[in-house]
Amino acid sequence: VKSRGALSSRQADARRTRRARTRGRRRHGMFCALLGSLATRISARTSALRPALLLAQPARELTTRKETILRMAKGYRGRSKNCWRLARQRVEKALQYSYISRRLKKRDARKGWIMQLNAGAREYNMRYSQLINGLTLARIGLNRKVLSQLAIQEPYSFRAVITEARGALERKAASLGTRARAADGAIPQ
Repeated sequence: VKSRGALSSRQADARRTRRARTRGRRRHGMFCALLGSLATRISARTSALRPALLLAQPARELTTRKETILRMAKGYRGRSKNCWRLARQRVEKALQYSYISRRLKKRDARKGWIMQLNAGAREYNMRYSQLINGLTLARIGLNRKVLSQLAIQEPYSFRAVITEARGALERKAASLGTRARAADGAIPQ
């Protein structure tokens, strides 16, 4: 008969495992939790078990939802890093901001490329819209990112692209038979 204060072997094993898990989290070691419970499980009879096989698997770090949120809120100012409710609200808002910003980042990059292309095209008396129209007519499939890099880093190559676009616009105007459009400024000289 057990005394009232004594623990069963299962309870003792569970307690050792819990201690080993928290110790492993504190040390950031992968195998601490596994080693703590492994020593109690292997007895003299089962020494034929291969402990190397058991050690090859990393211990799973058990975290709660609250711990995850508070870890994400680390570095916030005021009570937002400690208080659960405020931390949850701030983390949710931060995740919303990051979701939105991942989409805005692409739009802003495209706007920047278009501004650089417009500035580069205006050096050769051409607007951005005329440049894109001329490239479409000339069947040049360079995207805006590559074109803006050409405008900045390779001005001679960009000038060749501009002359191709201008030639395509002139060919279109000639095929339509309307040279009056060139006088209006639709085709850059």
